[in-house]
Amino acid sequence: MTMLFVFTDGSRYLTHSGASYYNQSKGEDISLPLGTLCSVFQAEIYAILQCVKSDDLHQRHNDSIAMCTDSQAASKALSSPKVTSALVLETMAALQELAIFNSVHLLWVPGHMEFQAMR
Repeated sequence: MTMLFVFTDGSRYLTHSGASYYNQSKGEDISLPLGTLCSVFQAEIYAILQCVKSDDLHQRHNDSIAMCTDSQAASKALSSPKVTSALVLETMAALQELAIFNSVHLLWVPGHMEFQAMR
């Protein structure tokens, strides 16, 4: 079983939002511009969703995947029994699908810290 770390982040600066994820196994950093109407929370959830949907993760079987996010709100929303957001529901379903063949863990990590040892 391979252990894989991926890191996700959503942000907003002035009027524009974006999402990104880093895949440790590929050394790949993906940035996704989200325009002006997206909240930071939506950007955080979208980053997780796009990471889960990435080709590399979809091709994995029998791996342990640690999805690291600095958003406590996203982490709580994705583990809540009550869902009021279609984006959160879609992300939960994608995480559950990934977990069919892998051990998936959504981990909260403090934001803006260096993870060079893991990279």
